[in-house]
Amino acid sequence: MTASVKTVPLLLEARPAPPESPARLVFRRFHRHKLAMASVVIIVLLFSLSLLAQRVTNFSPSALAVGHYLLSPGALDAKTGLVHWLGTDNIG
Repeated sequence: MTASVKTVPLLLEARPAPPESPARLVFRRFHRHKLAMASVVIIVLLFSLSLLAQRVTNFSPSALAVGHYLLSPGALDAKTGLVHWLGTDNIG
């Protein structure tokens, strides 16, 4: 009894991967950098907070209390009863 050997045609040839676009390469390298991703998260949070500032704070953006007090960060304003988390300057 003799065994015959059949050859199977190779269906999948090794093809080189298509070159990656420069934008995709930059995004992939940026995505791997943990400090860069943390920075993006902080920037997005600050940007969204600036867009939603009217809903976050109790202070009017047009009201000025010129020159009558300087408050340190976290101090309670005696006149309004509100806390200034970042403090105030000479324009209130």
